[in-house]
Amino acid sequence: MISIFVGLCLAALTAITAYFAAERRGRNTTGWTVAAFLLWPLLFVLVCLRKVGARKEKKNFVLPLEIITVIILVLVFFSVVGTYFAAFAPQVQKNLDTALTQSTKVQILSAENALGVFRADVGRYPTQAEGLAALTVAPPSAAGWNGPYLTKPMPPDAWGHPYHYENPGKHGAVDIFTLGSDNAEGGTGAAADVGNW
Repeated sequence: MISIFVGLCLAALTAITAYFAAERRGRNTTGWTVAAFLLWPLLFVLVCLRKVGARKEKKNFVLPLEIITVIILVLVFFSVVGTYFAAFAPQVQKNLDTALTQSTKVQILSAENALGVFRADVGRYPTQAEGLAALTVAPPSAAGWNGPYLTKPMPPDAWGHPYHYENPGKHGAVDIFTLGSDNAEGGTGAAADVGNW
């Protein structure tokens, strides 16, 4: 915008100069004034068109270079992030599995302690039919029940499966256990069985 203003000022200045020069020499002032006035804008337009053409050529050359640079930077970023996750994801998963197993062990220990108090009050462990629900709701046949022994019903294990309760147990008087993440007997890691034995 400023360059257009400067071009028009130069054209006006040239036209005024040409008018006075033509008047002094006794020539046609109108022709010289119009010619001088049109000379600068014409030159200015030609220079601007040349600059626009140069910009287009430069822009056509630079734009692909900018796109390639951005693509390279994005690829480098994703390769660094991918390498980081590939290196540390197994360790993160291992720590998560350990945390889930530990929280399951804590819940089983809590239920085992509640069963001990239930046995002290009632004189026996809950039957297989009564299950772990007997720790929060009094069974009809449990004289001396002084619960609830857990503040809330026994939640599912860390993988969303219900706990198993066996009376009599295979490993002790009663067994409280979960079959792990795969909900099948046996397994290793997060899929291993976790119980009160």
